[in-house]
Amino acid sequence: MRVEAIDSDVALALSAQTSYVEMMGLNGIVMENDLVKGTGADRAIQEKQINPNDLRAILAMLRLDQNKRLFLRLLQRGDLLRLMGLMDKQLLINGLNLISKEKLLSLISLLPMELLIKMMLRVIPLDNIISRMPTGQLFAILQAKQLTVPKMIEHFKTMDPKYLAQLLGKIVGKDVSHLSQVEMLNVMRNMKKHIILDGMKSLSFKALIPLVFGMVDQDKSLLLNMSLAYIYKMFDELAKPNFLEAFQVVPNQMIIDLFLSQLPDKFLVEVVNQMDTGQLEDILIAQFPNIIAAMAQLGNMAA
Repeated sequence: MRVEAIDSDVALALSAQTSYVEMMGLNGIVMENDLVKGTGADRAIQEKQINPNDLRAILAMLRLDQNKRLFLRLLQRGDLLRLMGLMDKQLLINGLNLISKEKLLSLISLLPMELLIKMMLRVIPLDNIISRMPTGQLFAILQAKQLTVPKMIEHFKTMDPKYLAQLLGKIVGKDVSHLSQVEMLNVMRNMKKHIILDGMKSLSFKALIPLVFGMVDQDKSLLLNMSLAYIYKMFDELAKPNFLEAFQVVPNQMIIDLFLSQLPDKFLVEVVNQMDTGQLEDILIAQFPNIIAAMAQLGNMAA
C-alpha cells in the first residue's frame, strides 16, 4: 500500500506530511528488509481484504508486536520523549540501566536536596546513614538552626548519664559526676548553643551517634545539612540495582527530562519499546497515521 492508495480523508490528513519516508530519511533508518517477512499488508489492501482506512487492521497485518522497534525508529526524538511520559515509572527506571552509574551520579547534582534525601532514605537505613558520618557531618547537623538549646536538652535526656557528665564537665571545667541528670540538664539550659557544641567535641562517636540519630529520626529535615559529597559517597557505594531503586521517589517527568533525555535516539527507542503493544497501537492510530502509512510503504517495497 502506498500513501496515495488510502481513501481521500486519510490522504488529506497525510498530504501535509508529503512523503514521510523522505522527510525522515527513512532509507537510513529502517530498511524494507528489516520488516518481518510475509506481513501481506499491501496485498490484503490491494485485494480489498481490509479497508485502507482501518489503521488497526493494517497494524495487525504489519505485525506491530514483532515490528515495534521499526515503528519507533520512525518517530522523532521529541515524540519518543513524550511517549515516555505515558509509561510506568518502573519502565523508565529500567531505561536508566542504559546510562552508566558514573553518569547518573553526575546528573543527580541537578536534583533538589530534599529529593536527594528522599532517595537516600529509600535505599539506605537512617541508622546506616548516621553511623557512617564523619565528625564534620555530624556537627553540621548539630549546628542546624532548628536545633535550639531547649530541643537539644530534650535529646540529652536520652544520653547515658556518664556521657552527659563528661559533656558538662568539659564545659564547666570540673567534675560534675555527683550531680543528678536533672541537675546537669538544668545547668545546661542557660548555656549558649555554641558553648554546648564546643563541649560536645569531647564526646566519642559511641556517644554522638545515637544522640544525632535520635535528633534526625525526629526531624528528617536535619539531613539537609549534609554535604553533597557525603550523599554522592553513599550512593557510589551502592550496587547499581540498589541505586536505581532510589529513583522510585523521583517524579517520572524528572527522570525523563534530566536523565533519559541524555540518551542517543537508538537507546530512546529501546526505552519506549517496553511500552505495551496495545497502548502503542492506540497512540500510533491517534497521533501517527503517517507512520503506519510509511511502514505500509515498506511492506510494499519488501514484497
